[in-house]
Amino acid sequence: MDLENEIVKDTQTLHSDMQTLVYENYNKFISATDTIRKMKNDFKMETEMDLLASNMASITSFSDQINFTLHDTREKLVGYQECILLLQRFLISVQTSSYIKI
Repeated sequence: MDLENEIVKDTQTLHSDMQTLVYENYNKFISATDTIRKMKNDFKMETEMDLLASNMASITSFSDQINFTLHDTREKLVGYQECILLLQRFLISVQTSSYIKI
């Protein structure tokens, strides 16, 4: 009878230990699942950041091409603007000198 009680007690102890192991491993499994989910989100974010960097490089390249193409036109406009300013000054001096002569 003592042997039977000891076997029952050992069985209950083993069953309790097994439940504890299952619980601990379940928590580890949940934690690992959360970690994998976070890593997946981080990887997705990294992919999006790489795509953004690529797009920014493309935009910069396109902007440089536009600046290069418009450089000559911009220089001509600056020259025209300087010419207009000189003509305005000349007109003012001519108008002023005509008033002075009167």
